[in-house]
Amino acid sequence: MKTKAGMKLLGIGGILWFTGNFLQAESIVYPSGAAVVNVRTLGATGNGATDDTVAIQNAINNNPGKTIYFPNGTYLVSNWIQAGVNGSWKRTFLQGQSKAGTIIRLAPNTPGFTDPALPKPVITFFEGTSTGQAFRNSIRNLTIDTGANNPGAIGLRWMNNNQGAITDVVIKSTDSTKRGVAGLDLTKDWPGPAIIRNLSIDGFDKGVLATKPGQYSITMENLTLTNQKVYGIHTQSQIFNIRGLTSVNTVPVIYGNERYNGTGNGYGQVVILNGNFSGGSATATALDFNRGGGLYLRNITCTGYQKTVSSKAANGTINTRIGNISGEFVSEPVVTAHPSPTSGLNLPIEDTPTLPWEGTTYWSSVTAYGAVAGDGLDDTSAIQAALNSGKTTIYFPKGSYHVSGVLTVPSSVKVIMGMESSITVGGALKTSTNALFRSTGTGSTPLFLERLEIGYGGGTFYMAEQASARPLVMRSLLLNSGSAYKNSGGANKLYVEDVTGAGWRFSSGQSVWARQINPESGTETNITNNGATLWILGVKTEKDHTVIHALNGARTELLGGYLYISSGPATAGRAAFLNQESQMSLTYVAQHTEYTPQIRDVRGGVTVDLVKAQLPQRQYAVMVPLFSSRPNVSTGLITVTHATVTGGQNLTTLGTLDWIAWGRSVLTSVDRKATGGSQISNWTAVGTGHSRSYNTGASLSWTDGSPSSTASSTGLVRTSGVGNGLEFTVPSGTTQRTLHVFSITQYNATGLLRISLDDNSAPVEEIEFLSGGTLETQRFTIQFKSATSSKLRVRWVNLTGSGNLGLRGAAWQ
Repeated sequence: MKTKAGMKLLGIGGILWFTGNFLQAESIVYPSGAAVVNVRTLGATGNGATDDTVAIQNAINNNPGKTIYFPNGTYLVSNWIQAGVNGSWKRTFLQGQSKAGTIIRLAPNTPGFTDPALPKPVITFFEGTSTGQAFRNSIRNLTIDTGANNPGAIGLRWMNNNQGAITDVVIKSTDSTKRGVAGLDLTKDWPGPAIIRNLSIDGFDKGVLATKPGQYSITMENLTLTNQKVYGIHTQSQIFNIRGLTSVNTVPVIYGNERYNGTGNGYGQVVILNGNFSGGSATATALDFNRGGGLYLRNITCTGYQKTVSSKAANGTINTRIGNISGEFVSEPVVTAHPSPTSGLNLPIEDTPTLPWEGTTYWSSVTAYGAVAGDGLDDTSAIQAALNSGKTTIYFPKGSYHVSGVLTVPSSVKVIMGMESSITVGGALKTSTNALFRSTGTGSTPLFLERLEIGYGGGTFYMAEQASARPLVMRSLLLNSGSAYKNSGGANKLYVEDVTGAGWRFSSGQSVWARQINPESGTETNITNNGATLWILGVKTEKDHTVIHALNGARTELLGGYLYISSGPATAGRAAFLNQESQMSLTYVAQHTEYTPQIRDVRGGVTVDLVKAQLPQRQYAVMVPLFSSRPNVSTGLITVTHATVTGGQNLTTLGTLDWIAWGRSVLTSVDRKATGGSQISNWTAVGTGHSRSYNTGASLSWTDGSPSSTASSTGLVRTSGVGNGLEFTVPSGTTQRTLHVFSITQYNATGLLRISLDDNSAPVEEIEFLSGGTLETQRFTIQFKSATSSKLRVRWVNLTGSGNLGLRGAAWQ
């Protein structure tokens, strides 16, 4: 798309500016025929001074099911905005032009928002007692500002079930001290499933408040929390699946306040991939789960906190980690059926592609080619004509359409934008195994299919067929009939996000990334993975159909599942997960009526069933922080023994492959085995407070060193203060090796030695060591190997503020 400099594009919202082919930055603008409701045309001013409360509320009340659109501006409100219409809290769509440019701001000192003991939301999507019927709610591309001097304010009270989203939203308190009860409120029964993407929350006592037992699971990507006063997230029993959690705070990032059953087990579960926690406090734990619940963590960077995580396992054991988590942390023992590595698959992850939001001159309405919403007549030929028009975005003005034949999507189409419309499938298509939308286009530009609902009525058809190598994005879709998807295009890519619908068929060579998928309906296996690579963040199901059937060498990684059989009993012998001669790792919880078995794993023709009694227990059913199955894969090993040594230690004898000694004369002194190839890394700092010292503990000596060929040393690198320490690595492979680590603890210091493999092929080993009142030298002897060419990582940190500890050297053989 080429435009002249300074060209104006008139549509809902005004002026847009172009760079290259697409709109610069974020500017969501619809054609005039899209049947969205512009609040400006109904009396809202967006000038930041006039009270727009009544105009906004009337726009919602008088236009159920339509997109309520806010052009850029600041919309001042003096009361809450209720997203329900006549008591129906579903299918409400609030859409801003841009996250930074569209602001809904609560006026300062607003009555009803000044008492933290009686909190009130600026925008609410539910004010009933409980519901599981809040379908398809969404709020996109805007900022909610709770204003000044409103300490009882909540930014957004959210409710959604099955399919719905918060995307590209900021919730902030612009109070001088950032007062407010919560940014995002999830306290009404029952929130989820839903997806929350690109949400930033600044200020408030609690960024996310989820302290009611109701749970259907919430999937999040790219959540940023800053300047909270009590907790970043306060959760009680909710199922959170989070990828990309950034927190800049001194308070705990997440505080888990679990409920318990008779044995004391919590029944929530949290998954976090890629966390970055900074700020912290020397007395705070970043992830405080000492009251129970399942926990799976991967790739966490944490600075400033006393501990990264403290978690209570089902048997009552408290497990802790300090500093970064370069691999995995699992709150319960990893479950296996056949011998397997005790780690997740860690499949490659691709982000969902960005929607090419082009200018409205590139849009074409299906009504321009003869489709008529709501007349009950067949719109197939008209919709196909629109698809063939050469326009890049084909849209359905809000309404109900009828289709009886396959709609073929050519390469020219980039986006099929449903505008929250519905399609009823009938005729020959309904009882066939053909697809409503068949993607045949070529090239690497993805096709986006989104914001549509398929009406009730049964049928054997598919919503979408990927019939070529062109990538496909399926997003914000509610499929009430037929099956969801099949692939006939070979080794292509599919991205699924916020979709409700069963009957997914993935094939060999295909790569699939799914975020918040809810395959609860249908009469068949929810997801069949026939040789594909499938990564899922967040799945929720009902009924007792098999959730995932993997076969023919498939690779399947599920991070965060919630299995809820709404009616029972479950069919005897039907597994929730069936893994046949394939690789699978699972993190999920189940509730109420039991699958028997939960997991069926077939390897080499041998079937092993795992039932409830073999899995960690939770309130009502089971929690599985990690199940792993990988056939024909070598597993890693870490074993550790230790002893206090007083005599000299000969590194030349102990380090036949390599050795290293630190601090012989100054802090940066490093002596090595002359022929060791520097395979043992130098130490790196964990925290601060490092210095060189020496003492009369067991000395290290050598006769094959560099720069000094023969020497003896009592030097060491020393540190003190909670969370401070040192780390180094040594190569690891499939051959078992031995590493001797010489450490020093002084004067009642408590140290934590953490040993891990970078490929996660063996459980992390931790030894907490408390010295006596005098200096002690410990020799930790580590036997290890890994499943792949990897590294063994050794970290030695302080757990107490008194005393100090350090490293003297290491020897590898």
